[in-house]
Amino acid sequence: MNKILNGAITESVRNPGRIAMQYSHPRVTDSFRTLSPAGYQALPPAFQRRPGRDLRLRTSTDTKTGQVHARIVKIGLADLHIFNPAGDYDCRISINLEVNLDRPDLHPEDLIEPPTGEKLAPPDRKKDRLSYRHLDTYSIDLTRVDVLHLASKYELELEVESGVLRRQMELMQRGEPHAFGDVVGGFLDNATFLMRCQASKQQQG
Repeated sequence: MNKILNGAITESVRNPGRIAMQYSHPRVTDSFRTLSPAGYQALPPAFQRRPGRDLRLRTSTDTKTGQVHARIVKIGLADLHIFNPAGDYDCRISINLEVNLDRPDLHPEDLIEPPTGEKLAPPDRKKDRLSYRHLDTYSIDLTRVDVLHLASKYELELEVESGVLRRQMELMQRGEPHAFGDVVGGFLDNATFLMRCQASKQQQG
């Protein structure tokens, strides 16, 4: 899949009629800590309306420099699981709420509970990620995830930029011209492209 996406990058650069895809290779370490009462109070109302959740703050830092990239709290809203017996990949389409608490008015240590003997912090996750962006609307990430004492995991993720989708929803709700269907359709087209490319590569092999 890495070779397929690198080929797509090259094709987009060579074709003057296309907007070039973008590529980056970040390496980050994610640590997870339980939110403190102050951390809960810093969350938007949409999060606070969902009680009974043991929410965690995910702090992502550059593995080499230690620079903080984000402090994220995430709530899963819904998942759609798609079984694909004819291909290498099954699919899970997820809708989530996310908020970045990396703000100058919030002290990081105030947002989390200190770990105790009864409730130790989960181990850190080291991520080696190949990230591709298409039209500033879609991102495709190939990630190796390493956790101490566990076998490496490999993830393929396709995301749609939430701000783009939200703007089109707002236009649709106001009855104005919008491209909500096109944005969602592009997301599904990209997923289909990835599945077909992998299947085609296997047939050629």
